Amino acid sequence: MEPTPRLYFCLLCYQNALVCRHCDRGQVYCSQLRSQKRRKENMKATSLRYQVSFKELLSNVVYGIRRPSCRIDPLFELHL
Repeated sequence: MEPTPRLYFCLLCYQNALVCRHCDRGQVYCSQLRSQKRRKENMKATSLRYQVSFKELLSNVVYGIRRPSCRIDPLFELHL
């Protein structure tokens, strides 16, 4: 008996797609290009959500406290 392909609905282009049981890895997009496009969109959205979150605000405050506002160059010599 030959394995039957799995029919699934691409979540990006809304087309039906087939994948053989041997190659099936739980795909939800009809091509790798579409998968990469969705991943890029998701990462951008996640980044934007993080930037406006309270956690990011605290992270920036802590970074500002730890980082000195002016730095002294150790190679700079004061000649009087």
